[in-house]
Amino acid sequence: MEQKETLYDDVLHVLKAFQVNSDSSLTATQINLWFEFALNTDDKKLIYIFIMRQAERKKLVNGARKMIQIFESNKMEVQDIREFLGLLKWLSDSRIHPGVIKSAKSFQDLIALYSSGG
Repeated sequence: MEQKETLYDDVLHVLKAFQVNSDSSLTATQINLWFEFALNTDDKKLIYIFIMRQAERKKLVNGARKMIQIFESNKMEVQDIREFLGLLKWLSDSRIHPGVIKSAKSFQDLIALYSSGG
């Protein structure tokens, strides 16, 4: 169970890293592109290359770097990366106020902030 909590915390931290860059924003379309690409390959290095390419084009470098660091430090395999991107998409799609996400220190904290009205 602790491993899942770490995964949720990591997804939150990546979403926060994407929010730091105020000149562009992460879109559901962008996450979908990453997710669909990951669904169609079993080579995680190709996934990394695709993420880096898209991040550079869309000025999403901070979040992309954080995401790849997490993939590497957790020794994630392709299936784990797919799960991560799916969770990132859902959390991003939830439209939780950026201030709530920014102030959350962990995923459990996010749940508490959200359930209390932010």
